[in-house]
Amino acid sequence: MSTMTMKRFFSLGVLAMVLALLAGPAGAAAQRAQAPVTIRVSTWDTGTDGLKPYQEGIRAFEALHPNIKVDIESITNPMNPDLSFYMAKTLTEIAAGSGPDVMLVPDEYARPFVTSGQILPLDGILTANGVKAAAFYTNVWNIGKFNGHQYFVPKDWADLAIYYNKTLFQKAHLPFPKAGWTWADFLRDARALTIVQSGHPVQWGVQLPGTWLRAGLQEFVASWGGQIISPDGSKVTGYLTSPAAEKAIAYYVNLYNKYHVSPTPAIVSTFGSLDLFNAQKVAMAMTGPWPSKMYESNPHLRFGVVPMPVGPTGKSVTQPFWAGYAIYKGTKHLGAAEQFILFSASKRWGTIDATWSMPARKDVAQEVSIPKYPILSTFFKQADSIVPLEDTKPLNFTDVSTPLIHMIDVATSGTGSVDVPTLIAQTAQVIDTNLKVRLHQKQ
Repeated sequence: MSTMTMKRFFSLGVLAMVLALLAGPAGAAAQRAQAPVTIRVSTWDTGTDGLKPYQEGIRAFEALHPNIKVDIESITNPMNPDLSFYMAKTLTEIAAGSGPDVMLVPDEYARPFVTSGQILPLDGILTANGVKAAAFYTNVWNIGKFNGHQYFVPKDWADLAIYYNKTLFQKAHLPFPKAGWTWADFLRDARALTIVQSGHPVQWGVQLPGTWLRAGLQEFVASWGGQIISPDGSKVTGYLTSPAAEKAIAYYVNLYNKYHVSPTPAIVSTFGSLDLFNAQKVAMAMTGPWPSKMYESNPHLRFGVVPMPVGPTGKSVTQPFWAGYAIYKGTKHLGAAEQFILFSASKRWGTIDATWSMPARKDVAQEVSIPKYPILSTFFKQADSIVPLEDTKPLNFTDVSTPLIHMIDVATSGTGSVDVPTLIAQTAQVIDTNLKVRLHQKQ
């Protein structure tokens, strides 16, 4: 299951609906929406649990706007759960001039949608109807902002933290990690928790994210104060090849090759779909809130969640995962689409969607999510530590991600010593060529 799909499968159960419907906004948008219309809203969420919040939210929306009907379009391929099918179908519809009126867009596709000119800026309608950025987690809200304009209203988000096995820590006579711990503390614990018998590991200190770039390579580079891609998305030379990035990547690779505290990506693949943390084969895991429900249901697993370690810059940083609603430029029902966007930004919608995901509104998080599900508090508390997404910088992140994944595979293959600076320089050349070709094609 891809990481972008994985984050959509975090279900928190059913919450009691105790908040009254918000009053409908007035003004030009409301006037344009008076005629009975039906709008299409697309999503990659699927299944009974995934679509239930939409269904409940749409009922509330239609009760507030009886002249607007909403058709939710769940676009997914059961044989391939990643987002490629959703994006391919959505982009095909846009090319044909028949895109959904409102689209859910994943973070790595946000910039391409903006640069294509196929979605509308939302500043005017949001400002006119009193939607304030201050109601949302700032760094989460700003993921939907490009060139000073807001193009997306965040639907949900998540970030990274570290799960740790309390039983294994106690057996190793280690104190539980806590906020403010460093990467040196992390390495010390990971080494102490790695057990080798007859030359073979029977327990690893941590399962590192391998070729999952956002949780792995990108997290480490950001924690060391570096970047991978230039802010304008045009190159990686000078960024991926910077001293900070090189040190971070060397540290990451050494966790595999020098200290052997984590199974390599190749070893992890031999376990198939087995969750190694849930099976207590690893003592720590770097991931988001998605598996916490499964972990809580395991009667043999005692675990805690701790913020990401502090890096050489003296700060703890974490990577965001995000999706936002946008309005298709070619919509024939602009007023109705605007009404849906406004409702998606409301406390009412956020409360309903909190049954499925982490809400972007601070009030919903504090009043609903955290009291009912305290384990989420660590993830929400890190909202100010979110770093800008590398994925949203280039026109197509695969131009960057494919060579980086290959670099990690080579570096962790165990076939010999790794000259990290040379490997990084070679990878940077490949990526820069990809980015130049992409820019030339656009022009």
